[in-house]
Formats: sequence, structure tokens, C-alpha cells
Amino acid sequence: MRMYMIKMRSMNIRRFLIIVLACGFAACGKEEHPVPTEGLEPFFSLPQGNHDYDNTIMTWHEKYGFYALYKFEHKDVYWNNNGWNELRPMADWDLRGGLLGEPADTNYVGQQLEMIQAYFLDRFPEEYLHHLPLKMFLCSELWTGEYKAVFQPSGEYETELITRPIWNFSGYGSLAITGGGAAVEQYNAEDKLAFAQSIGCYFGGVLIDKEVLTPPDEFFEIAKSAYVSSSVNLSGVNLFKVGLLNKTVVKATSTVESSLKNDFISYVSLVIGNTYAKLNGTPGTITDYNNPAVDGVFDVTRDVNGLVKQKYDIVAAYLRDKGIDVEFYQDGE
Repeated sequence: MRMYMIKMRSMNIRRFLIIVLACGFAACGKEEHPVPTEGLEPFFSLPQGNHDYDNTIMTWHEKYGFYALYKFEHKDVYWNNNGWNELRPMADWDLRGGLLGEPADTNYVGQQLEMIQAYFLDRFPEEYLHHLPLKMFLCSELWTGEYKAVFQPSGEYETELITRPIWNFSGYGSLAITGGGAAVEQYNAEDKLAFAQSIGCYFGGVLIDKEVLTPPDEFFEIAKSAYVSSSVNLSGVNLFKVGLLNKTVVKATSTVESSLKNDFISYVSLVIGNTYAKLNGTPGTITDYNNPAVDGVFDVTRDVNGLVKQKYDIVAAYLRDKGIDVEFYQDGE
């Protein structure tokens, strides 16, 4: 039987001490919460079982190098090398994170893998898939959330937990993906498209960070006039007027290079994360002026100078030339 194991990585003394200290600190919390493993990273081996879908996992590993894991502990997902991502009560200020997750149910992993293949892996060239992180944690559910303080008339406050489900989460050398639970049988076309858009945008960012995808010169020529200090004060539809999609693209401390990268990331996400019909439809209501809604962003009342559409077309053509299935994301099917 083919078997593969993640090798232990050597660690320098500084990193070792940081992890040991963090582990000791985390252990002071309540015992029911998982704590990081002391010392080196844990071993994972493949196959993890003898299901039919284990053959798919083995094939992915042989072709692309990553480990798709449905057997793991909470700490494997929550530990991020210098902190703890688990959502914790407000009393645990120093350990409070924003993530909740559960390992996949083995009864549904097969359907989860089919969805990952069809709605993610098949949409990118195979040579790009080698850039996925080493560990892919297959989850039955993933949530992000936060505890908020709600002050009462008495002057005291009560904590309120606000959560929302997410499709994927980028961790320390890992990618956690949901869909490995009973809910997968209820996913409709809209759900699967949202899954594809979320994980596709994540991977687009990975490819940009690794400089597999780089801004085309034509994009820069159109975009560069917005990389000036005055753009820092723009918000809402005024961002669209200069071809920017959100307020984080150009910051007071930004260089032209960092603004270009941020701008390019935002447009790759615009292409992958939205259907063309949505962008070309009726303008949506803007409630977040730092990150305005892109519904109907091509409308003349939004894209007053046509810069958003020009930059979108350039990036869409570039991604298409790179072998990414742009039509799938544009059509939503």
C-alpha cells in the first residue's frame, strides 16, 4: 500500500522556545480546550483509511504534493505558529481567536472531494496546484465569529456571540475547507458557486503572493494615476470613479508597488468572486463605504469614468490566458 508521511521540519531554537512557551501558556486555560502540541509539528500519514475516496486523496498527493486530511485534531487547525485561532470566550483575552471548526464526517468525505475537484481544482491549471499549502484539512463545518460586549443600563455588560459559516480558512501552512458533513447533500447550485468563488479568491491571492500571477503592464498604465496620496481620502462610489474597489488598496504608507499589488488582488477577486451578471446588473445599496458593494459596478452611475470595466477586462483576459477558467466564474456554472 502506498503510504506518505509529512516529515518533521527542523526548527531553530528561537521558534522552538516560542512554541514551548505558547504551549505552556495555553495549558493554563480550561482543560476542555485543545492546546498546541509541544515541540515539533505532528506527523500525518496517507492513506488515513481504506475508503474508495482515499484513492482520490492519494492521487492528489502524488500529483500536487499536498495532504488532504480528514483525521486531525482541533489544535492542528487552530495553531498558527505564533497564536491560537480558536474562538474563545472574552475572559480568555490573550487566547481569543475567531474560528470554530470540526473534522469531516467520513460518511461525506467522498462528496466533499468531488466538490473540491469540480468547483476548485478543475478551474486552475494543474501546474498551479503545486502551490497549495502542504496540509488541506477537510472539515464538516467552519465558522468565524467574535464575542461582542453589549452594555446594559446597569453599567454592566453581557457577551454576545456572533458567528457566520465560512467555506474555507487559511491557516499556518494549511487550508481548511468545509463540506464534509451532512449539509453537503443539501447544497444547491448557489451554494456550490459561493464555495467556488470563496476558495478561488483565496487561491488567486496565493498565486499572486508567489508571483505566479503578476499585474499586466496594461493594467498598471490604466491604474497608476490612482496610486496617489489623495486617493487615501476616497470612499464609496468615489473609489469607483478612479478605478479602485476598496479603501485598502491605497494607504497613507503605501508605495506604488504595494498599491499595484493590492489593486491587482482586488481585481482578481472581482473576476473570480462575482458573476458577470452581478457586476453588470442593477447597482446595489452601498452600506460599507470602505468596501462598497460591487453589485452593478459597471453601471454608468458607479463606473463613471469606465475605469473599473477597463481594468476588469484586462484582468479577465490575463487570467484566461493563464489557463484559469474565467468563463466558469463569469457565468456562475
